[in-house]
Amino acid sequence: MACLKCFRKNQSEEAKRRCKSLMLEAKCEASDIFDLSNCELRSLPPIFSICRAKNIQTLILHTNLLKSLKAGGMLGDLKTLQVLDLHDNRLTTLPEDIGLLQNLMILNVENNMLSELPFSFGQLEKLEKFSARDNILTCLPKSFDALKSLKVCDVSGTNQIRYLPRELCFIRTLESLVLPDPNLMEFPPAIIALEGLDSIMKFLCRDCGINRNASKSQDDEICPQPGISSRKLRNSVVEEREVQNIEYNQQLAKRRKEKAELLKTIKKGES
Repeated sequence: MACLKCFRKNQSEEAKRRCKSLMLEAKCEASDIFDLSNCELRSLPPIFSICRAKNIQTLILHTNLLKSLKAGGMLGDLKTLQVLDLHDNRLTTLPEDIGLLQNLMILNVENNMLSELPFSFGQLEKLEKFSARDNILTCLPKSFDALKSLKVCDVSGTNQIRYLPRELCFIRTLESLVLPDPNLMEFPPAIIALEGLDSIMKFLCRDCGINRNASKSQDDEICPQPGISSRKLRNSVVEEREVQNIEYNQQLAKRRKEKAELLKTIKKGES
């Protein structure tokens, strides 16, 4: 069977039997759940095509020895997937095209070795819960702000995140954000991070020129309107803030130049 190739010689017979049994069960039974957990797998059997044929919604791969998902097949075959459980493996990366999982709602990658998330992560527009505690993440991708359904984000534990993307404030659905150690945060500063999610979001909103506590009429200015995509609207807000910064820097440079010329004139008069 295909899964035999996924074992080392020193792996247990019990794990091999479990893998065979679960593979047979997935192929023969009418279920939208595919479970290959606790099989001591070091690489995946080619199971993504099976997931496509069975319209699998929940894929359970936790507690194995996986370093990547490459051997599983084409990620596009998992379009019906809603839950992906990968905790307690040895993953160092997630697939670059993970954004293809457009129906994914729950992703658990706890206790792996992830140092970064792919940019396409932001395409997971239906993702509601992201658990990534006990990895080695140092930052979140800038595309993170496109996760318009995200409610829970746990990046605590051994992760080394010190900076949050300012665009995080555009995630209006976020209810829980668990950081590694708020005392070590640099942006937002620790004093803000220690106060919790609401203070963090207010800080990020101010940095992007948005009033988080705006009234409905004010909020309408930054919320999607008919015919206007939320991404386009977010970009316009950020661009407006950048234009303001450019204008401020230009004015500051002008004042410095005027001051320098004045000092030069004064020195000439003294001589």
